[in-house]
Amino acid sequence: MRTCSHKELTTEIVQECHSQYHKLPKHGKPAKRSNGQAEWTILAGIVMATPRAQDDLWDLECISIGWCLEELEACIREPQRAGNKFRYIGYTSDTPGGPLFELVQLKAQFHLYISQAPCGDATTGSLAQVQSEESKNAFLKGRSQGQENTGGNTDQVVEPGTKRPQEAASDSATNESGAVKRAKLEVHQDESTDTAPKHALGFRRGRINYDAVGVLRTKPGRVDSEPTVSMSCSDKIARWNVLGLTSALVAPFLAPIYLSSVVTKELFDAEALERALFKRLESGYEEIRSQGSYRLHSVGIHSTETVFEHSKDEVAQSLKEGSSTAVASASSKSLNTVRQC
Repeated sequence: MRTCSHKELTTEIVQECHSQYHKLPKHGKPAKRSNGQAEWTILAGIVMATPRAQDDLWDLECISIGWCLEELEACIREPQRAGNKFRYIGYTSDTPGGPLFELVQLKAQFHLYISQAPCGDATTGSLAQVQSEESKNAFLKGRSQGQENTGGNTDQVVEPGTKRPQEAASDSATNESGAVKRAKLEVHQDESTDTAPKHALGFRRGRINYDAVGVLRTKPGRVDSEPTVSMSCSDKIARWNVLGLTSALVAPFLAPIYLSSVVTKELFDAEALERALFKRLESGYEEIRSQGSYRLHSVGIHSTETVFEHSKDEVAQSLKEGSSTAVASASSKSLNTVRQC
């Protein structure tokens, strides 16, 4: 629990999630493998912000947090489920006018923090800038186009849950704030129908046809994996902006509860996030209005400068700095040897 002013709200939401992450044991967190390969992950959490009545201060509490080494998309899904458990426990409390009802009366807000922008429509443009031609061809053809030559270097960043090292994102694709530079994407209108399975022509598989925006996408998977029907995180959050965070377990008792904001760091692109999370649904506004208490909610989009220690960019940077230190140390020893001679 922490307190902050309205101006500090975004920064403190991130700090609250990081603080809870640090309090948890190391088991299950990214580590460096015995072969020298470094793991990374995406951190997500839901923070409840309760305004104080007599001043411009907010009380913040991280009510759910998640990350995953085997399935990155779970880091979004699990905090939402845990948040629903929190709300359900509050509803079933024996205390008259229990904590959940007090929160409703106090106009509590719920904010989602993700260390990297969600997969799917929110990051297609960002990832297109750092996707190699080999990776693109592999996912378009559905098979690998050749083995990656590691050159014997074991200090590499690997995708959680896989055994194959992945190249870190190019520094040239992002600016200092982590926002992705825009570039015109190539259009290949025939690639989707040629590569997508017949039962999935209504949407795109994670890494296929990056030039198509505003469309439904399944979550990304390894090129040699079976196609999945689980939708991307962008699509799931977009659904929350209509149906709310409440699941079927809680929905009968509560009106929809919407996120007040989404805060992210890596692959941040405000325009893409707005499109992916709510603007692409505007064409169905009237139909949504006709569905009882549901509405199309325009969630706030914010970036943060605070770095998550186990993010892909931070792990890659740490490895890079470690390699530079090792080279400098070796050079220093070499110079000392020469001087002694």
